[in-house]
Amino acid sequence: MTDLITLTCPSCGGKLQVNPDAASMVCQHCGTEHLVHKEGDAVTLESYARCPRCGRNDRAEKVSSIISSQTQSINSEELRTEVVYTPDGRRISRQVSVPKIIKQTSELAKKLSPPEKPNPIPRPRLRPNPHEKSNSLLTFGIILTVISLIASVLLVLSIIIGVFEDPTLIICLIAPVLIMLMGGIGLIIFGIVNGARLKDKNRKAWSAVTQHNRKVLQEWQEANDKLMSDWQTAMDRWSALYYCHRDDCVFIPEEGTYAALAKMKDYLFPK
Repeated sequence: MTDLITLTCPSCGGKLQVNPDAASMVCQHCGTEHLVHKEGDAVTLESYARCPRCGRNDRAEKVSSIISSQTQSINSEELRTEVVYTPDGRRISRQVSVPKIIKQTSELAKKLSPPEKPNPIPRPRLRPNPHEKSNSLLTFGIILTVISLIASVLLVLSIIIGVFEDPTLIICLIAPVLIMLMGGIGLIIFGIVNGARLKDKNRKAWSAVTQHNRKVLQEWQEANDKLMSDWQTAMDRWSALYYCHRDDCVFIPEEGTYAALAKMKDYLFPK
């Protein structure tokens, strides 16, 4: 029968009676399962987070645990100058002590810190709505027609009251008025036809700008969603991350891969 040896639980520090020939054992104090590692006559307990590079886990430690153990808050005070007024209205300066909390973090903990939450991508500039083109031909035709009608009425009244009696002069006056009237009516007809074309052109311009802005906003939203999704994925990976003190690398036990500490960011944000 193999003699039991006394070892310390790496998780809780409790004393354990270990069978050196066993492959694993569970701590009766904290319930953590450990590997029983034999190297010559030496027997040690190791956690299951085995480093893929060296194949050992005696120097593997969860990253969040490293940051927690190697970060401490120190309560301190700092002097600040403030201006106050005395009852008689004099302005004086005095120094007061203000509580201050200083966080001290080891260099390793700084390097293992989680990825910072990215700032959202700024909202893109959108195209302004196009100005509707006015139907100037229709407007000019209406004005010309109204002027022609007014001139026709005045001319008829002038003829009735006998202002103009010479037939040749009357014909010479009526001709340009009729030309203006016909021209105004022609412009109105052409303006109505052109108005439908302008309306369709304005509608297409509005539609193009609306579709473009909608596409830009959709791409912007998708880029922001991807940015936050990638960061959340990286945070989930960081929560499962371990660090091997022997090989200075980080790894996720379930994946069987590792990366040098200097490339931790690339490891957390896989492409």
